[in-house]
Amino acid sequence: LKDLLDYSKELGLSHLVEVFSLQESERALTAGADIIGINNRDLDTLRVDISLSEKLAPRIKEMGARFVIAESGIENREQVLRLENLGVDAFLVGTSLMKSKDPVKKLRELMGYNF
Repeated sequence: LKDLLDYSKELGLSHLVEVFSLQESERALTAGADIIGINNRDLDTLRVDISLSEKLAPRIKEMGARFVIAESGIENREQVLRLENLGVDAFLVGTSLMKSKDPVKKLRELMGYNF
């Protein structure tokens, strides 16, 4: 991982390292990652649980991550606000937008726009 991160930096690329646990987060940060994505979807079961981001985000920030991204399972503004308060900087949202009858309205809701 360190070699890939170093090479991406040489090329002037930004990189996002996706993690599923605190141990993986430590490994990624030790290797030089500064943007960490917490995948709330268990890729073995496809079950989504945003409590993973709730648990990991504060710890990952304390360990020195520049940006923390919560990936998957974001369905409402309350979740966004709660995760922001725990140190999440950005969100990867897919399913809730794709299932919405009005994706633009849904995105505005998630972002806190009332128009």
